[in-house]
Amino acid sequence: MSELSLEHWQKLMGEWGFTDNKATFIQLSEAYQQPHRAYHNANHVNEVLAVFGKVRHLAKHPKEIELAIWFHDAIYDTASSTNEKDSAQWAKAFVESNDGKEDAAQRVHRLIMLTASHCGADTIDEAIMLDSDLCILGSDEGSYNAYIGDKN
Repeated sequence: MSELSLEHWQKLMGEWGFTDNKATFIQLSEAYQQPHRAYHNANHVNEVLAVFGKVRHLAKHPKEIELAIWFHDAIYDTASSTNEKDSAQWAKAFVESNDGKEDAAQRVHRLIMLTASHCGADTIDEAIMLDSDLCILGSDEGSYNAYIGDKN
């Protein structure tokens, strides 16, 4: 399993005008390394960030999409139906605790909430978020088989 990039995180924090928030980076890293995660792990976050990087220039609020990617699967309990909601609330609270603007916090929250159903995108940013998150569906056969747990 790959690891999340502290350098990438710190660059994003700089774009937001936040401190480095290394403690939150560590919390996210630990969350995405939980052993029960078959797919919603650091590999997935890195893949979504890579896809987003190719279309970042199309986004109206790129730093918000990027932050939403970091948080979108942060809370992942296989017995829970509120993972996206819990992840979205964590991300929103993170933005607010760093004195981020309320409208930005709300957009990050909405971007994450859309990943619960993967439909309902009303803006280019929302479409980019969903397309980036679902990039696995257009991947090569080996990557897709690994995603669905096919050992063949």
